[in-house]
Parts: sequence; C-alpha cells; structure tokens
Amino acid sequence: MLSELFTGSSGSPPIFQQLLKIRAEQVHFLDFWRAFSKATHLLTSLRSDGIAKDEGLAMELETVRDGILRLFEAQAEEEGEEGRAARRVTLPELVQALHNAAAMSRVPDFWSEVERELLHSKQAPKQEDFRLEDLSEVMLTWLQDAIAWQYSDASEGPAPSEQFQVAALGPKSARREDTSGGKPVYLHIYDVSQEDGIRKLNKVLAHKYSPLKLGGVFHAGVEINGLEWSYGMSQIETLPGLSCVLPKQHPSHRYRQSVKLHRSKLSPEEVADLISQLAEEYPGHDYNLLRRNCCHFADDLCQRIGAGRIPGWVHRLARIGANVDSIMQRVMNRRLLPEDSDDE
Repeated sequence: MLSELFTGSSGSPPIFQQLLKIRAEQVHFLDFWRAFSKATHLLTSLRSDGIAKDEGLAMELETVRDGILRLFEAQAEEEGEEGRAARRVTLPELVQALHNAAAMSRVPDFWSEVERELLHSKQAPKQEDFRLEDLSEVMLTWLQDAIAWQYSDASEGPAPSEQFQVAALGPKSARREDTSGGKPVYLHIYDVSQEDGIRKLNKVLAHKYSPLKLGGVFHAGVEINGLEWSYGMSQIETLPGLSCVLPKQHPSHRYRQSVKLHRSKLSPEEVADLISQLAEEYPGHDYNLLRRNCCHFADDLCQRIGAGRIPGWVHRLARIGANVDSIMQRVMNRRLLPEDSDDE
C-alpha cells in the first residue's frame, strides 16, 4: 500500500499524486495537507487490529479545512481556471465554517475561542477575505492551538510535583492572561535513550524525589506555548538541530520528570522569532556532547525567554566531562570522547 500511495505501479501515477490539486500551476499547502491526511487515514484503516486512532481536534480541523477547500472548488467550477486562482473565502464564510465545526464538536469551546480571536484580534487588522495562502497561515495557527488545547487538562486540579501541566485556558485565553502573569515555562527531563541501564544509573545519581542530585545522563526540552523545543545532533548540514515535539513525548528518550521555571513575559510571536534565531545559532552539525548539547540549548533558551537558568544537576556530568576533557588534551594530548560522539 505504501508503494502504491507514493511510488505507483504498472505505469500508473502514485495515489498521493492523484489526490493533489493543482491551482494556477501550484500545489498549495492546504491541498497537500488534505492529500497527505487522506493517505494517512487510508493506511490507518488497514491496521491489523481494525482500530483507527482518534485524533480529536486535529480531525475536526481537517473537516473545517475540507469544507473551506470545497468553497474554492465550487467557485472554480463556476468561473473556470481564472476563478480558481482569484477565489477568496470571505470572513462570513469562514465564521460559518467555525459554527459548523462547533455544532458537531466534542469541544465547542475551542471553536468559540477561535472565532472570538478571529473577529476581535488586537494584534492585526481584521481581514474581510482570505486567499489560500492566508488560510494556510491561519489554519497552521489553529492546528498548533488545537494540539495545545487537546494535551492540556485543567479539570484534574494541581498536578504532582514531578509533572506539571499547562492550565487548559485555551491558547488564546492564555495569551490574554500573559499580560499580567506571563506564560508558564517547564523543563522536561528525560533519561537519554530508552536503555534500562541509563535509567538505572540516573536513578542512583539523581533520583527524581531526592533533594540532592549529583547529576546524570539526561536529555532536556523546554515547553512554552504548548510545545517542547530541544536540540540534537544532525550529520547533515541542511537538517536543523532544533526539534519540536508535544510536551513529554520525545520519541528517542524516556521521560522522567519536569521542573517548573519562571514565567515568560514574551508573546507567542516573540517566542517564535527567538526560536527562528536559535535555529540558526544551533545547527545540528555543531552539536557536542560535552560542550554544546541539549542541556546547554535548554539553559540558553530559558534565559532568553526570561525563565531563568535550568537546575545545575541536569547538565553537571557534562560540565565535569568537559573539564576532564580539557585537562586530558592539555596534559596527554588526548580527548575524553571521540569528536563525533553524541547522546543518541
């Protein structure tokens, strides 16, 4: 099925290519997103257990996306290729699409919040109509907000000391609250890799319930605005060193605990600009296990957003290793670790 989806067979074009829509000799992001999600759902339906994954708000957002694309396609059928290229969705049409989503949603408050932000945003003038390019930007923001909303839960009361949750005020509501209290920031700490030996070593050196931690072999990520950012090695210069995952969900490491840091006064837009700057400053090929690793990046990011420094025990072993490495180079002309080593 993967081969037929993306490679094709017997001279037939791939199914994925057939799903794409070409508008004015271009494939717009929303059309690519629709084709890719259809391919994904097709593969999911073939799971041996017959159970499709419930994607919640993300699935609802796909329904909104498809409804909006149908508006463009209906206009194109009436006005031909020129109409396809010039078509715009009006603000009332977009609001109606949000009303339809809220009427069928399990979380209508999310769509009501999206509508309020669309109609009353103070950050930009209110648009009266939207091109496909405009809607791509708008819906990417909604997708990020949906993920943040879905993975937050304020109904459970205070979280345990080792696991902090972002209050589910909704991403836009949280932004309004930020004017006084700032945005919560969390440092999520992982045992490097999935190896039991690493977990046991870290448990001895830095038990998560111990008030005194000597250090350990850790990966660290910083959560702000509902997303977790971290730094890792990449052997290919064109691949970025920064990565973004859902909080506490890094696929390569085993989550162990979280630390609540100072709140950040930066707006989401300022955080996005800072991440773009850090992506240039932290290329993947510049990663160094002892002197420029994920913990160094986390400490740098936290200071720049005003959240303070990360706890010293998180990267204490790396600092000790860097000092030993410097002494070995000076005295023995040898290195503690090979130059191409990494934490993976």
